[in-house]
Amino acid sequence: MAGRRPRRLAGTLRAPRTVSPRTTHGHAQPTYANGRTRATEPSKEALKRAREASPAPLPGHILLTRGPSARGRRAPSEGGVMDNGTRVRLEPHEVALLRGGPRAAVTVAVLALHLRGAADAGRPGTVRVSGEPGGAGRALSALDQAVYVALRQPAGIRELSQRPAVRQEVAALRAGLVAAGLVRALPPRRTRAARRVLDALRAERPLPARRKDLPTADALFAVALYGAPALAALVPRFALRAGLTARAEVADKGLLRHSPRNLGGGGGHGCGDGGGSD
Repeated sequence: MAGRRPRRLAGTLRAPRTVSPRTTHGHAQPTYANGRTRATEPSKEALKRAREASPAPLPGHILLTRGPSARGRRAPSEGGVMDNGTRVRLEPHEVALLRGGPRAAVTVAVLALHLRGAADAGRPGTVRVSGEPGGAGRALSALDQAVYVALRQPAGIRELSQRPAVRQEVAALRAGLVAAGLVRALPPRRTRAARRVLDALRAERPLPARRKDLPTADALFAVALYGAPALAALVPRFALRAGLTARAEVADKGLLRHSPRNLGGGGGHGCGDGGGSD
């Protein structure tokens, strides 16, 4: 009957499976007759080497690997299991945003600029640009750059956090955290995974007692995780005069007797854990 495939007679042999060359990156790759590429030993070795060459998490970073389910699993200090297989490396600004909100993230950016000689205290309770960002090491983040440009007009931390370019970069950070499953979009708040990440980072990075010999990255993580207590321990004079901490935060450091009385005006811009006021 027309249209029907002829039946194979008993005793006949199937045609052998043929291999045709396919070129990939200048090398012939063997394929089956149906066009599918055959796996070869060299390709398997290349895949193994690529996996072994994958970047490891940097010290102090949380590397999150999102998997089938995060429910009931704790995120260890080197990473946590999330929901979709995406890896997220948290930077100090993101950690600060998780802990204390937009002002906490902006405070970390201000500190990053200060430690590189680009920002200093201005009039009481304000921050100003003091030079070009210097120092070797990591490049300025997008939020650092936005804060640096905004500080060409000196401002307190509250006003600085509301400037359009700064708010835009903070919104971009928040969107990344939402995509990573660490922040709920509506209502905006931390997830359980975020709280586990913060707990793991605090366990790995206790509050430092002083600034001496502390790398810049560690100082930024300390302020991101602990807010005002870290500022009072690491950069007490700058934090007080720039309005990043209130007078009471540095009283134990014995600095108030050396500070002008009107510096208390920065107390309205003080930092606080959980209140998003860094």
